[in-house]
Amino acid sequence: MKGYSEKRNAERITVQSFFDNINKKEKIDAENCGFHVKDGGVVKDLVNKVAISGVHTKMIVLENECCAPYIYGLSAKDYFVE
Repeated sequence: MKGYSEKRNAERITVQSFFDNINKKEKIDAENCGFHVKDGGVVKDLVNKVAISGVHTKMIVLENECCAPYIYGLSAKDYFVE
């Protein structure tokens, strides 16, 4: 899941969405809402994002040059390599 509001996209993102992503390779889109100031007024931006893609892009390279998934709070030193 990547930077979207679960409350705003509850009808699009369900448990079945994750199964569809794994089994059918479907990407799940979600809508993200943001506000910013432009020309002295507040503007609402709606941005479509890919919420579930099945692609994991954050990895840690270990000392034997293998890749391990990034887990918050862990570093390459925390992994045991045989």
